[in-house]
Amino acid sequence: VPKLVMARMLINIALDALLGAIPLVGDAFDFAFKANEKNLRLIERHHGDPTQPASFGDRLVVFGVLAVAVACAAVPVLLSLALLRFLLSPSH
Repeated sequence: VPKLVMARMLINIALDALLGAIPLVGDAFDFAFKANEKNLRLIERHHGDPTQPASFGDRLVVFGVLAVAVACAAVPVLLSLALLRFLLSPSH
């Protein structure tokens, strides 16, 4: 399978692990999401042919998750810098 499809499969597994760990809500998520079935459909769709291009949906999911990951990493840094600036300002 193309690397982008493998990345989407890893995202499916990560979502299943993260959201599935939440008590009660995670059980409902596990029942509805079924990451392994989604991954099997991705493999079957590409028939193990690495030359078959990834779909627009595959690209959208992977890049969307990357954007969210970057935002999750950037927000604490920006908030820390703003707090530091506030604490070090002469008016405080």
